[in-house]
Amino acid sequence: MTGIKTCTPFVYVYGLIPSKELQQKEAPSFIGINDTQSYLKQYDEITAIVCPVSANDFSAQQVEIRLKDPNWLKEKALHHHGCIELIYRDFTVIPMSFCTIFQNEENLENMIADQYDVIVEKFYQLSAKEEWNLKVYCDVGSMKAHVAEYNASVLAFAEELKHMPRGKQFIMKKKLERLLAAEVEKEQMGRWEAIHQQLQNITSDCKIRKNWGKEITHRNDDMLFNCDYLIHKEKVETFLHCIREKEQSYAELGWSFVLTGPWPPYHFAQMIREE
Repeated sequence: MTGIKTCTPFVYVYGLIPSKELQQKEAPSFIGINDTQSYLKQYDEITAIVCPVSANDFSAQQVEIRLKDPNWLKEKALHHHGCIELIYRDFTVIPMSFCTIFQNEENLENMIADQYDVIVEKFYQLSAKEEWNLKVYCDVGSMKAHVAEYNASVLAFAEELKHMPRGKQFIMKKKLERLLAAEVEKEQMGRWEAIHQQLQNITSDCKIRKNWGKEITHRNDDMLFNCDYLIHKEKVETFLHCIREKEQSYAELGWSFVLTGPWPPYHFAQMIREE
């Protein structure tokens, strides 16, 4: 993103869509982030959905200042997301990041020309697909109880512990706790890898994200896994059915599956370089 002090309007970009899809449907029209009307800018097979913004209000320096205002950030970020969702309802879209701004249409055209083949290929990869996010949580107490009851290594150590002298038991109980924790982590990972592999067989692409801490989730259980999946629309119901099955079979282990979507493909179009 770049900015200069001038009265010439800058160009705010929401997303890119395939021009050929405009032959079947009309692109949505909306009031943009700077209370100006959105419009289309076509570059052969690629059409950008944009709106003009004030160079004074949306220079790099001004945006940097405004991003520190939580009220402004929330309002404008929600607007940006809402407009992209509006586009996504009827079009294959490569969503641009919040506050993707060019000094003029020529700079936008240069960016598209520089990445033309990449963008067209990305349209093909995203066509008729949806992004879904899956977060898996686990109550560690429930998982520990399961492992303590069924894990062969833990059971064998616990049985051996019963026949040890009382003085030695205190030390070995600590070792048993460490073994239990290790086996819980091992089983969690093994079970997730099996689930993830099953989901990968259904989906077109996936990206594993960083887990969130309890200070963000505000939950008592731990987030084990956080993953985005790109799914062909014809396979979405199969994907959802698989998640519902896992919810039922893993409930006794303290696992819960939180699925959200469909989303515009935010996490599968990030190869686009923006100014």
